[in-house]
Amino acid sequence: MKDSLLDISNSRLFQALLKKAGVNPPPVLSRSKSPWGEQLLRDRNILIGGEGEHLGPLSKTFVKAGANIFTAPGLNDSTVSAMPHTALSSFENSEKMNTMKGIFYDASGMDSYAQLKELYGFFHQALLNLKGNARVVILTSIPQDQSHVLKQTLSQAVIGFAKSMAKELGPKGSTVQIIQSPEGKEGLDRSSPIAQFFLSDFSAFITGQVICTSTLAKAPENYNFAGSLAGKVVLVTGAIGGIGQGTVMAMAAEGAHVLCLDHESNKEKLEALAKEVDGTAIPLSLGQDDNPTKLAKIIKDSVGHVDILVHNAGITRDKTLKRMSEKLWDQVISVNLKSIVEITEHLAETGLLRDNGRVICLSSISGLAGNFGQSNYSSAKAGLIAFVNGFSKTVADKGITANCVAPGFIETPMTAKIPFMTRQFGRRLATLSQGGLPIDIANAITFLSSSAGQGVNGTVLRVCGGHLMGA
Repeated sequence: MKDSLLDISNSRLFQALLKKAGVNPPPVLSRSKSPWGEQLLRDRNILIGGEGEHLGPLSKTFVKAGANIFTAPGLNDSTVSAMPHTALSSFENSEKMNTMKGIFYDASGMDSYAQLKELYGFFHQALLNLKGNARVVILTSIPQDQSHVLKQTLSQAVIGFAKSMAKELGPKGSTVQIIQSPEGKEGLDRSSPIAQFFLSDFSAFITGQVICTSTLAKAPENYNFAGSLAGKVVLVTGAIGGIGQGTVMAMAAEGAHVLCLDHESNKEKLEALAKEVDGTAIPLSLGQDDNPTKLAKIIKDSVGHVDILVHNAGITRDKTLKRMSEKLWDQVISVNLKSIVEITEHLAETGLLRDNGRVICLSSISGLAGNFGQSNYSSAKAGLIAFVNGFSKTVADKGITANCVAPGFIETPMTAKIPFMTRQFGRRLATLSQGGLPIDIANAITFLSSSAGQGVNGTVLRVCGGHLMGA
């Protein structure tokens, strides 16, 4: 589906006309669409700043991931002396600042208003010559001492600062994320790949998000991106939809064997998709009481187990509450919530979901904020958020993680049916002023499915371009 205003924004002539008319054209986002590489940040120039103790260790992991590190003016070089880096003499050196594609600031350990002002001063200068499509990540700590009120106050102040900055940088296609890391080496190890993901163009449609790094599930042997899905068995429900197909293709590109599940009426398209990726087609109608046992038998007989569950299938039956029939309510709750919970729990209980597995449920920003005429849909999607939070605690000792991805407005055949003006409003209500693509959701799911995503657990990751709904 085409976004006409976004297409126009590629033309310099129309850009000038739009700006003269007071209309800011949507930015053209720099997205990564190829399989994950061994060095996620290869040749990316990243500016680092801050005074946190994690700055040096994390910067070293960025170098290993292929990044070129630049240090902010005035930064104590002893922090990064053991690694190759270039020290900036001034933020006004536009020739160097123009090349920055990422900024990482360590605000962990912040315990004074003076340090909060240093955060302001750093970005006040750093943003002067920063070009578009930059990725900004700010690290904060999770205060262990609950009696240290000032630390908690400042940590939340940094979040408000970062979310506001995300809205200011959005028109240029730049993004801002906050990572809250537990103290200690384990929290640092798990936060590093999260930071790398957000500093890369695989996260192009994610902005203004706060991720609290989890150490709940037992640690994997390594935290890899590339190759971590090779040989894995992935179940993707709703496989022939826009997001479903994008996820199937992305998982297969990383070496996974994909079980493609969709409604029985879509059997022909489903089999064609499965054949294209050398996967397995599972024509099955969800929302039935026997779904868990029937699906378990299919998995056991065909491949023996599953490593990753991607619950993407869902339906809408929109009506205002006073006009919604019991049938419409039951259909949506059965498919979008009940089946997902029961299938996941059954596969876990029977051991068909293997240790170190992943459960990823597609929620929605409607599940976070509610939506007019969608009490059934919003209820189901909100329930999924609570489910992954609770379920993640019951399987943590097996190394299994569970998360939700909450898409915003995504350009799919389903959204193509929305009236023209409604589509335009849906797109422009995002900080990035456009709809996302199925690959944006697929990239997030692939990250959460990898061993690198072990530190994201029991939470919801919004892939919505900074949509105002539920922000």
